Amino acid sequence: MTVIRFETFEMDINSRRLLDGGKPVRIGARAFDLLRYLALNAGRILSKAELLEAVWPKATVDEIAIRVHLVELRKILRTKPDDPWIRAVPGRGYLFLKPVEMGRLAKPGPVDAGLPYVPAEILGRSTFIESSIEVLEVHRLQSIIGTGGIGKTSEAVEIGNHFRAIGRTVIFLDLSTLTADSQLVSYLAMRLDLISFAEDPMPMVLATLAEQPYMLVFDNCEHVIGGCAEIVETILCRTGSTTVLATSREPLGVMGEYVSRLPPLSYPDEGVVPKDVSEYSALRLFADRVELASGHLDFTKRETISAAADVVRALDGIPLAIELAASRAVHLGVSDLLASLNHPIATLRKGRRTAPARHQTLEAMLDWSYRLLNSNEQTVLAAISVFSGDFQLQSARLISGDPFAAEDFEDAFNGLVAKSRISLKAGSFRLLETTRAYVRVQLQKSPADESNFRKNHAHYVLQRLVASETDWKVLSVTRWYEVHGDLIGDLRGALDWCMRSQHMLLGATLMIQAHAVWLQLGLYREGLEAVEAALLYVEDSAIADSALEARLRVLRGGLLFHVRSLETGEDIIREFNTASELANTVQDGRTAVLARSGLFSMLMVRGRYADAVSTAQKLIPGDTEAATAASQCLTAYASLYAGDIDRTNAISTAYFLENPTRSTRTTTSAIGQDHRVLHFTLMAKSAWLSGQAGVAKATIEDALRETVEIDQPSSLALLLAAGAYPIYSSLGFAEEAKRHLQWLQEISERSSFGRLKIWADQFESLARARSGAAGRAVLSIEPWLHSERYMLEHMAIVGGQNLEERLLDWILDGDAGWCRAEALRLKAERVAGAEQSLAIELLDAGIEFARQRGHLVWELRCAACLARLTPRGLDALKSVIARYPETPSQAERDLIARFF
Repeated sequence: MTVIRFETFEMDINSRRLLDGGKPVRIGARAFDLLRYLALNAGRILSKAELLEAVWPKATVDEIAIRVHLVELRKILRTKPDDPWIRAVPGRGYLFLKPVEMGRLAKPGPVDAGLPYVPAEILGRSTFIESSIEVLEVHRLQSIIGTGGIGKTSEAVEIGNHFRAIGRTVIFLDLSTLTADSQLVSYLAMRLDLISFAEDPMPMVLATLAEQPYMLVFDNCEHVIGGCAEIVETILCRTGSTTVLATSREPLGVMGEYVSRLPPLSYPDEGVVPKDVSEYSALRLFADRVELASGHLDFTKRETISAAADVVRALDGIPLAIELAASRAVHLGVSDLLASLNHPIATLRKGRRTAPARHQTLEAMLDWSYRLLNSNEQTVLAAISVFSGDFQLQSARLISGDPFAAEDFEDAFNGLVAKSRISLKAGSFRLLETTRAYVRVQLQKSPADESNFRKNHAHYVLQRLVASETDWKVLSVTRWYEVHGDLIGDLRGALDWCMRSQHMLLGATLMIQAHAVWLQLGLYREGLEAVEAALLYVEDSAIADSALEARLRVLRGGLLFHVRSLETGEDIIREFNTASELANTVQDGRTAVLARSGLFSMLMVRGRYADAVSTAQKLIPGDTEAATAASQCLTAYASLYAGDIDRTNAISTAYFLENPTRSTRTTTSAIGQDHRVLHFTLMAKSAWLSGQAGVAKATIEDALRETVEIDQPSSLALLLAAGAYPIYSSLGFAEEAKRHLQWLQEISERSSFGRLKIWADQFESLARARSGAAGRAVLSIEPWLHSERYMLEHMAIVGGQNLEERLLDWILDGDAGWCRAEALRLKAERVAGAEQSLAIELLDAGIEFARQRGHLVWELRCAACLARLTPRGLDALKSVIARYPETPSQAERDLIARFF
């Protein structure tokens, strides 16, 4: 395979992998294409136009796309300012500086495409795999059907590796950790690296899948078969190039589905003794696994081959059963192994007639396997069956508790590993899914043991949640996902048990601590469903635990704010107020602070800025530096919108004096925006209002660069919506404003930011109205009256006269000090033709209000309008121009051009 080498990196062109020191590196598809083209043209300056054509040949994008992906590449390559690998040449383009070698990949490693690594050769499946590849080249949906343990996942991984190698983006979805159909879409969004705060992430998922040909591998569909069928059908109908490969014990039942039943491995008929084990794939697998287990059986002898043929025939050629049997053959010999199989298999074949025959056979194998374990091994196996995925040795010890000494535990655990009941994978341990399911059934027969193990597991999950929150402050984003990204499966299992067993206090504690995990994995909706179920239980039961209820209500309020804030505003405020009252009753200061933070967010959304300032100043519990910083940040934020830019400037300036550079982590405010980015936005808006257009523009550019670097979509979307677009639009930078609006539309849709998507759509409507493509009054305020004042104020500033007149009255009735003078001016322009004296009165009020608060941009605009109506307006205009700190922007120059 052709590779590009530079420094410690290798780019495998054919399989589209980037390796650093031989280890796979996670990199996006566009970033990979950009790096490949730069490296292939090392030493040559590449123009922006050439890069756009090479990397985005069929898409309409601008230069910002290159800059965004260069930021990603610099993080991946770990470049330093004094040793840049990719240099921007002003006015010409970009240059890759490192020496590059072309060659062939010395030793191919496992494909890093989200596909599990299959460590051994897949035997007897080449024909099935080849035919499946041919099917998927013609059909968009194939389902591999078969009983548990027959090898569906291994075949799907191998097929996925083929398509990955020829350039297809393959996304593997292990559905075994899901507990409900409702979790499917959020999980798919997470696997696509999408973070969504929307109630329904499906539109974002469909938009992403439409961007390029994806192959989605839905593995283990049987327990969520209905939800899988619905989602797959939607994807196939709504996207044109997505291919789906599903594995299940039954077909999805979707139109256009090509069903391929995976047969057992081949084995000899009764009485047939082959000359060599290689003649039948089941025999070859058995012999191969015995050899891997350090066995010394002679498979050249006829009697050994004959006994082995009887074993694989008795197991119906099921790979999992054969592998388990092989581990015992090392100790028992093939003949004794066959004898031990006879009784359990014969017994279970006489069981439930309605069960599929293959399932009966596998069940027999698992039952036989379980009975061969000693009591300590059975206890440890039962304990670790509560894990949803990979686990560590010390974690297994914690779940097992203290039924026996540490030495006995280690002996039992090592015995399970030796007998292939536990598999080892990349430093972690894991149970095969069929083994886990079987052992859980056995565990249910001992309610006391199940309760003990499940409770230990829930406490284990709680410990990991605490660690995940701590690590978020110190680890890189990539490393955090590596360490804690798999926690969601165990969290779901623990919460499910807590709800079923009525361990509500423990469940609520898990939910509260899980907030960071739900946030980082984009699973807010799943978190909301869990919290609401817990609250229903609390309300319906006789439990009177104010501390528990307070924590649940503040958590529900926060989740509602991100998922459904438009239609549930009153519900959110009620939750935060109730949580605050309950927390104060039990003197829970931390929960009270969280409740007030949430209430602050809703007060800001509703334009109640004076109340928001008061609330922000009450957030300090008096014992943490972080709480003080958060309180100061939110006070600055609310003060600006109340009109007090002096206070905002003082707080934000002090912040940057104390924090001249960014720390390694982000600190998120109550509104979901990084503190540092928020301070940038506030200083830019303050500069804009005080007449410093150049400073405002430069500050916004600094904020955008830093926000792209931290890769936090919510912060970037808020910066564009409340900062970059309204400022650039108001200052008359039309092209820059248009570009930022397109950026906002892309992010809000891709990440399902429902509230900010409305901002983007309304900004677009107003832009069309200004260009003459729509009527004058294009914005109706009824849907968001009293719930989205914050948004509508920005619409007024951007929209000017292209609004319903009563929107201006509505703004003037509120607390919007930051734009009150401009609203007075816009109102005056509306009435000037019929009521000139009223217009003059409104403009005088606007000039006075703006002058008192240092809002020079509004004072200049009011004075320019007043000068058209009365000679004394010219004096007011000269006065404000004399105090203007820099040359007015183009928008202001257009207003005053007729007078100078």
